[in-house]
Amino acid sequence: TTDKQTTKAKSNKYYSIKIENLCNSNLTYLIRYKDIKGNWVFSDWQTLKKKKISEIYTTQESSFYICAYSGNIPSEGNKKFAFNGKEYEFKKVEIESEKSSEFTMKFNCK
Repeated sequence: TTDKQTTKAKSNKYYSIKIENLCNSNLTYLIRYKDIKGNWVFSDWQTLKKKKISEIYTTQESSFYICAYSGNIPSEGNKKFAFNGKEYEFKKVEIESEKSSEFTMKFNCK
């Protein structure tokens, strides 16, 4: 076999990530995703009003991390990352790559 056959080709697929707030209050979130240059980056803290959808984050990675608060209540996280000198718990989100290249993370607050 040649090197080309054994080396996994990089995907040319792009994913468009959006965050949707289905809560009755504002949602504040921070995401960590791989930008189109291949670097892991953070968005700045964003506040999303109730029943609204965020801007689009574009990546070729099939997963990203999110830290979100509704009021003062954080979403559950299982991975810690430091942002601006403070550690936060992030949840890893897998994008179902067999489906559409558009992915919306929906927050339902209870």
